[in-house]
Amino acid sequence: MSSKGVAPRIVIGVSGGIAAFKAVSVVRLWKKAGWQVQVLATPAALGLVGKTTWEAISGNPVYTEITQDVAHGAHVELAREADAFLVLPATANTIAKLAMGMADNMLTATALVATCPKIIAPAMHTQMWEHPATRRNLSTLQTDGWQVISPVSGELTSGDSGMGRLPEPEEIFSQAKQLIGSQSATADSNPEACPKLKGKRVIITAGGTSEPIDPVRVLTNLSTGTQGIELAKTAKALGAEVELIYSTISVPLPAGIKATYAGSARDLLSLLEARWDQTDVLVMAAAVADWRPAEVATQKMKKGQADTLTLELVRNPDILATLGKKPRGNKILVGFAAETAQGEAALSLAREKVAKKRVDLLALNQVGSGKGFGNVENQLFFLDFNGQLLGQSQGSKATVSQALWQQVNDLIAEKESI
Repeated sequence: MSSKGVAPRIVIGVSGGIAAFKAVSVVRLWKKAGWQVQVLATPAALGLVGKTTWEAISGNPVYTEITQDVAHGAHVELAREADAFLVLPATANTIAKLAMGMADNMLTATALVATCPKIIAPAMHTQMWEHPATRRNLSTLQTDGWQVISPVSGELTSGDSGMGRLPEPEEIFSQAKQLIGSQSATADSNPEACPKLKGKRVIITAGGTSEPIDPVRVLTNLSTGTQGIELAKTAKALGAEVELIYSTISVPLPAGIKATYAGSARDLLSLLEARWDQTDVLVMAAAVADWRPAEVATQKMKKGQADTLTLELVRNPDILATLGKKPRGNKILVGFAAETAQGEAALSLAREKVAKKRVDLLALNQVGSGKGFGNVENQLFFLDFNGQLLGQSQGSKATVSQALWQQVNDLIAEKESI
């Protein structure tokens, strides 16, 4: 770690993805911000952006192989001196190596030694990003404490379009800086405020499900996953054993929390049913698609000469209603109702949902232009099993998360007293 009065140092690991060219701009941004930058490039990365470029913009020699500077144990010294470690673009190959603890090049070896905040920014083709092996490897890294800057949806090198594109350099720099220096409001969460959550097995869903149209297009929604992720962070701070099951999100996944990807509504239902018996509390904060295409094209659909396109949609399974019918015992099932209606009309819709879904607690939040989705304040109204209004909370996503867990804590206490 850097001493007082010395510029902080970031190690930037670059693996062999075509998006390596964006890492050049990211290095410049860190230098401009006053950081010392050390680049560790894999051999494949040097085939895309040369060693001379990295040394010129970083002002430091580039390390590639573990055999470089063996006498001084370069990988150990670099790790000890680092205040942060950022890998971008992180290919599926490098992610797999890091997850398995391999140390076959300077990047992977230094990562094994580093104890500073570690961040990874994956970039790859959509089908590689969504592959179960990639999801497992990322989940392992998150459990090990890595923080993830999620890829975005857009045009890919292959000519396809979909999730897997590396965010722009300015966005990566902004997110990484926030992750390195952030002191989350959840760090102040007092476990004694919700003692019944301690040790409970909690699942939170987050983000918007994606229903495939063809191999590169999906139907999804505006959910960013921000509220669900804050709920997961707060639950962990309160002593719960947390798993986050997420779909399409646009914010970084939290460090130190088990995270599992579920793309579609049916994928999500399958995961939740498999975990139901071992779950104490389930909070369904994900925005689940009500409909999906009746047929999924096996090849990318071409626009041809047509001016219109008609898609036949079929209804997705109702996850909350399906789980609401299962034997529950002392389990707590929490649902969300995102409504554009206002006032009493919104409460009326929420009460209908309570009756249909058979939840223990429903959080009503209003969404729409500038409301609910993303990095904005939220307002939740809490309704019980009978549709009675228990109270409301307004403020940051972290603030309303604390309020929701207080409601859950009270429900657990009530059930355990019966």
